[in-house]
Amino acid sequence: MKKKLYVLRHCKTLFNEKNIVSGQTDCPLLEYSVNYSILSKESQLESYILISSPLNRCVLTGKILQTQSGLQISSSTDSRIIERNMGILEGKKRCELFKEYPDYFFNGHFKGYMTPPMGESFDEFKFRITSFSHSIEKMLLKNNIIICSHNQALRMLTAIIKDKQFEDIPKYPNGLVQKLL
Repeated sequence: MKKKLYVLRHCKTLFNEKNIVSGQTDCPLLEYSVNYSILSKESQLESYILISSPLNRCVLTGKILQTQSGLQISSSTDSRIIERNMGILEGKKRCELFKEYPDYFFNGHFKGYMTPPMGESFDEFKFRITSFSHSIEKMLLKNNIIICSHNQALRMLTAIIKDKQFEDIPKYPNGLVQKLL
C-alpha cells in the first residue's frame, strides 16, 4: 500500500519579506514556526522521512518541524530539490527587476518557461525535479515522506506528480505542511 506524501515550503525568510529573488542564494529565516496540523491528524505511531533541500533555510525548517511536532521524523537532504538557479536575478528586489527585465515578468511573477540571464533553463530545472520524483516513487511504497523545499521546486514537483502545467500550480505558503498524495 502506498504511503502519504507531504510538502513543506521553508519558513519565511528575509528575502521573502523584502520581495527579493533568492533562487539558490541562501538567506536567514524570519519565522521559526511550522504549521504541521495536517500531520497531527494522522496517527502518532506513523513515522516519516523528511527529505530537504540542502539550503540552510530548508534544513532549519526541517529541524523546526522535527522539534515542534514531536513526531518520528528521520531526515536527509537531496540537492536535486534545491531552488531553481535564477542567475543574475538572485539577490535583487523584484520591483527593480520588473524595470530592468520587463520581458521576464508578467503580473509581478517571473515567467517560469523563460531562462533567467545566466540561470537554469526551464527544461534543466524540470529534468532535475523529474529525476527526484522518480526516486521518491519507490520510497513511498514503504515510507511516509515530507519534502521540505522551495516554492518553484515544490510547484514543479507538484506539476510532475499531478501531470499538470507548472503555470497552473499556485504558490506554496511558507511554513505549512500540505498533503500532496
